[in-house]
Amino acid sequence: MKKVLLFPYNYNCCEILRYRDMLIDYEVIDVLAPSGWGVNGKDAGIVDGGKNIGVNILETIDYGQDFQGVMIVADCTNEEIEQAVLIYVEDAISHNKEIIFATEVSDKVKELCSNKPEQITYLIDKQPTIKHRWKLLQINTPIAVIAGLNELTHKFKIQLEVNQYFSKQGYKVSHVGSKQYGGLFGIHSFPDFMYSDLNETEKIYRFNKYIRDIEKKEQSDIIIVGVPGGIMPYNEKFPGHFGITMFEVMQAIRPDILIMSCLYDNYNAEYFENLSTGIRHKYGVDVDAFNISTFQVDINESEQSRVLQYYKITHNEVTTLIDSCKDSSVPIFNIMNGTDGEKIAELVLNKLQEYSEAELV
Repeated sequence: MKKVLLFPYNYNCCEILRYRDMLIDYEVIDVLAPSGWGVNGKDAGIVDGGKNIGVNILETIDYGQDFQGVMIVADCTNEEIEQAVLIYVEDAISHNKEIIFATEVSDKVKELCSNKPEQITYLIDKQPTIKHRWKLLQINTPIAVIAGLNELTHKFKIQLEVNQYFSKQGYKVSHVGSKQYGGLFGIHSFPDFMYSDLNETEKIYRFNKYIRDIEKKEQSDIIIVGVPGGIMPYNEKFPGHFGITMFEVMQAIRPDILIMSCLYDNYNAEYFENLSTGIRHKYGVDVDAFNISTFQVDINESEQSRVLQYYKITHNEVTTLIDSCKDSSVPIFNIMNGTDGEKIAELVLNKLQEYSEAELV
C-alpha cells in the first residue's frame, strides 16, 4: 500500500482520512493544510465538526525526514486553494515526490507539473462513452439515492457508511459517488457528462444507461447513487445550480430509498413534515430519512461576500436539535456522532427487506 500525505486538508476531502480503512491501495499517514488556515497541530476531526480522528494537521513537512510516500491532492476548488496547491506541489516536485491528483486541476497546475510527468498521476475517472437509444431502461437492482438539500451536508459520508455496512454484511455494492475522488475508494465518480453542455434530455437518457451498464456489469445487490450539489436554491440570492442535477437524476432512475441531508438550522418537526411532503410532490418518492449536518449558513457574512459562508456546529449541538424534532414522522439522524451512520445503513437494509417481502406477497 502506498503511504499518503493528503493535501490540502479541509472539509472537501476529509472523508479520505475519516474513512481511510475503505481506501484501495492507499494508507494516509499525514494530512497537510496551508499555513494561515489556523488548523496547524489540531486534530483532523476539526474540519467537519465530527469526533476526533487521532491525526494532527500539519502545515509544513520535511520531505527528507518526515515523509517517504506520495502526495495526494484532493481539492482545488477555488483560486485561494489553487495558489496553495501551486506552492506546495512545486515544493513536493523539487523533492522528487510522486503526486497524485484526485480532483480536477487548472491548466496552470498542469503546466507546473509538465516538466516532471514521471512524478504525476491524474486519477480522475476515464469514463466510457455512453450510447443510448432514447429510451429509459428498466433497472431492477435496488437503488439508494443520497442527496442534500444544499451543499456541505455530509452526503459522501452517508454514502460511505451505507457502502461499508452492506459490504460487511456480505452484499455486493455498486456505488456512484458524489465526489471526484471516488476512485480512491474503488467506486465510480459521478459521470463527467452530467456537468457538460449536453441538454437535459440527453443527460437523463445517458445517466439511465450509465446506471444500467453498471448493473449489468457488476451484478450487485444494491446501487448507491450520491447526487452532487443541492436539490434546491438556498434562497433567491444564492440559487446554487437550482437543483438541476437532482432533477435529471430523478428522471433517469427510480430510487427505492431516498436519504436527504440538510444544513443545520432552527428546525422543528413541522419543517421536516412539510419538506418531506414537498419532495414527494416534486419527485414522486418518499424521503426515508433525514440527516442534519454540522454546518449552518452565516447569512450576514454570505451577503457581504456574495458567496455562501458557514458556521461549523458540533455534533452534540446537532443531537440537541434532533431531540427537539422527535415528533417528526420521518427519522432524523446525525451522521457525525459516530453511531448514526450504522443506523442509517440499517434503516436502508430494513426498508429494502420490507419491499422485497411485500413483492412476494
